[in-house]
Amino acid sequence: MKVILLTDIKNVGKKNEIKEVSNGYARNQLIPKGLVIQANDFNIEKRKRNQIEEDKKNDIETQKANEIKNKIESLNIKLYLRMNNKLVQGSVNGAAVIHEMQKHNITLTKKSFVENINLRSLGEHTIICKLSHGVKANLKITIEGK
Repeated sequence: MKVILLTDIKNVGKKNEIKEVSNGYARNQLIPKGLVIQANDFNIEKRKRNQIEEDKKNDIETQKANEIKNKIESLNIKLYLRMNNKLVQGSVNGAAVIHEMQKHNITLTKKSFVENINLRSLGEHTIICKLSHGVKANLKITIEGK
């Protein structure tokens, strides 16, 4: 029986693929669990329309992520650390960077950063931010003492 996969199924295939499986496996396991639908002309045409809509949505989201990337890469954030007799006190962490980014209307979370942020030295630093759809941005941070 030819079926259209609605989710990724181990040893069968990936979502939206049309696969040939045994009749018993399809009727007894896959269809009752809602993992597949039978591949008839109507369902194949419906799948193509859904795939086109998904591709359009993904393109729009990727475009938005690239716009945010360009906005992030055009910024040069300045943060300040206290100094005591030429020694730096404290550090810049992810929360401080997130707070500073919110001032520029960019929403990030701690999971957006590739590495944990714990900057303790003065100067310029580059942080890699993960955005949606595999887009990554380089955020430039300058740390100065006060």
